[in-house]
Amino acid sequence: MDAIAALNAGSSSIKFSLFVLRGETLELTIQGQAEGLYTAPRFIAKDVSGRVLGEKSWGDGVSLGHDGALDYLFTFLRDDIVRYRLVGVGHRVLYGGTDYTLQLHRLALEK
Repeated sequence: MDAIAALNAGSSSIKFSLFVLRGETLELTIQGQAEGLYTAPRFIAKDVSGRVLGEKSWGDGVSLGHDGALDYLFTFLRDDIVRYRLVGVGHRVLYGGTDYTLQLHRLALEK
């Protein structure tokens, strides 16, 4: 079954949702977050009913950053949630700055 992950990275967290394609509909299946990045990182993933599917804490003083949190998230999705095939990832961008704006304009011009 195909799935799409949506990410929202903040300064010390990454929130995520996993949507599964069922026919013509995307259905929210899993959501969670990695928070406390760079200080006391912890991860939790739940299904739509609130049941915990995965949980991990690295402890105080561990400098797990965004790269490490994403690595853990995608390993969790690949190894623990194997019934879905991740076919896309989207990311919410609040402010991308002038470089990101220019890239978006270039992409729009290429179409």
